[in-house]
Amino acid sequence: MRTICAVLLCGVLALPAVAQALPDDIKENCTRYRNDVKEREDAQRWKRVADLAAGVAEQYCGASLPPDKLPVALFEFLSESSRELESMGIDEKIFPFRAQLPKVKAIVDAERGIPNMAMLPPGLATGVSFEGSVRVSDVPACDRVVGAAREAKRVAAQSCRQLLESLHASYEPLQLLVQRAYTKEVKQYLDGLQLQWDDFLTRSRAQTALELAVNSYFWRKDKTSGMFLEPPTWQLVLLHPSVVLEYVDKALDGNRSEEGLMLEVVGANWWRSKSWYVPTGASYVLVYSDRAGLPDWANGVAVYFDSKYVLGATRRDGNTGYFISVDLLELYKDKKKTLDKYTRNLPAPK
Repeated sequence: MRTICAVLLCGVLALPAVAQALPDDIKENCTRYRNDVKEREDAQRWKRVADLAAGVAEQYCGASLPPDKLPVALFEFLSESSRELESMGIDEKIFPFRAQLPKVKAIVDAERGIPNMAMLPPGLATGVSFEGSVRVSDVPACDRVVGAAREAKRVAAQSCRQLLESLHASYEPLQLLVQRAYTKEVKQYLDGLQLQWDDFLTRSRAQTALELAVNSYFWRKDKTSGMFLEPPTWQLVLLHPSVVLEYVDKALDGNRSEEGLMLEVVGANWWRSKSWYVPTGASYVLVYSDRAGLPDWANGVAVYFDSKYVLGATRRDGNTGYFISVDLLELYKDKKKTLDKYTRNLPAPK
């Protein structure tokens, strides 16, 4: 019995040692983090923030913080730092970086996996620095706030610049620790994004200049430069011209099958459908064809298959017609131009 108890006691005492057993790559990350912090004396000008960052890192390096909780811990650090700024009177006008925290929280709350580290607003990497955070006109007000905090012995910083650079000095190596921990996952995520964009450029409908302008506008509305972005899942069809072959059974002999011009007035297409026989979208259309005894114009509905092949029906003067079409604009689709229209000149992070 004594032998059993001794073995159990040794096992309990050995648990902390087991918890500290980290893979070599994680140990290397932790060593780099500690060295980075030591090299950044500015971090000590705001000791509470430095201690918060160090606490998160040491939990991770001590193997008591699961890797999948790192993004949450990083967000909590940012939130706590923001609350510290708020308590000093440094508001979002002085420090716009704080306005990005709700975006981070949305990503954290979504719990869609570690690859979302790649989706964090780009301002989180550099926006906590003085140059990226404070408007020149607000520096005097910020300096006064920091001076009051220094007199209250809350910070050692001599100026607004020193305070925010100390936040940056604490945050940056902590963020790098998280990024290094998930380099493989983030790379896989970015590779997946590349495949999604390739798929979009290949399988989505060709777009006119008008459609490209409208679709890219709506897609870009909540995007900022530097973000790693997924392609749109659908596209608006607007005043899209096509050539059709239309059949009207009640037309005169010799005029039943005629070529015509179709204008897809408005519609939508969900290009990601994997099955060719499942419609990907539809639109309201006008079709023009020259037939004796019938109006030239008809209205109707078009249905898309595989985003390229079109079947539809028309009505003119009580007669029903049927048409097929292949989008000839596919022959002139410029993938590079399409991608540039969506992704170039995105607005800078606010």
